Amino acid sequence: MNKLIFGLILFTMLSCGKEEACTTINYEAEFNAAINQEFCLADGNSFTITKVGDSLCPCNTVCVSAGYVVFNVEVNLDGNIISGLMSHDNGYNLSSTDKIVLPDDYKIEIRDQIPASANICGGQTKTEDFNWNLVIYKK
Repeated sequence: MNKLIFGLILFTMLSCGKEEACTTINYEAEFNAAINQEFCLADGNSFTITKVGDSLCPCNTVCVSAGYVVFNVEVNLDGNIISGLMSHDNGYNLSSTDKIVLPDDYKIEIRDQIPASANICGGQTKTEDFNWNLVIYKK
């Protein structure tokens, strides 16, 4: 009985200290990213979408601009943490001070936004429902 109790205590202690696993990806390979999902590359670099902002046009209204979805990313490149914003329109609506600026050796390409902006109404799709098809390049 004591062994069983000791085993349960040990299992509880070990399972509490585990961090969520990082999903391994490769450079130049497409992957789907959702909010708070960490991706790791073989060289120790990592990528995470930390926050999503939705300024899309509300349903059943007429808007001058369709709006857009932006997302905060945090990238660990060669030990340097870089944070900034990205958007499906490649930052067209972002001020230059907000855009993520990567070293010349790196590029993040947004292939697709799911759901696509044309298929959603602002504020009615939860930010955790968004994900992006991305590719990270390294020279």
